[in-house]
Amino acid sequence: MEDGDMTIRILVLKEKHDTTFLNASTNAKLHKAALSVVKARLHPDWGYYYDPVLPEPINLTLEDINKLPDGRGKAALVKQFNAHLKEMEEYRNDQYTYDRAVRAAAQNDGAEAWLILTARSDYEYEGVYLSEVQDEYE
Repeated sequence: MEDGDMTIRILVLKEKHDTTFLNASTNAKLHKAALSVVKARLHPDWGYYYDPVLPEPINLTLEDINKLPDGRGKAALVKQFNAHLKEMEEYRNDQYTYDRAVRAAAQNDGAEAWLILTARSDYEYEGVYLSEVQDEYE
């Protein structure tokens, strides 16, 4: 760097209909920008972070299913049981993310907001990364 040059870092959001660029030239600005994104995504109309509904319980255990004779009925119950396990895993993940986002917003914790964004950057419409603005093509 010369003559007081400073690197300009930006937060890039790759969303469904747009790419948004936010000032992240300092860690404080990065955290402020990340917090603004998390707070916006908590809005119910956006559907990013939401308080999930607990899936209905099923009245079967794997032990119950394993006692049944092999056949279509047993196979269908195994499929239903596995689908329920997947629903419960999705519920726990969504609840964890929602709780983190609410806590970060309530505490104005931009560092936590940045962690939330980066943890979900592989989700559809939630791409996020940092980039630097250059003075010249290199």
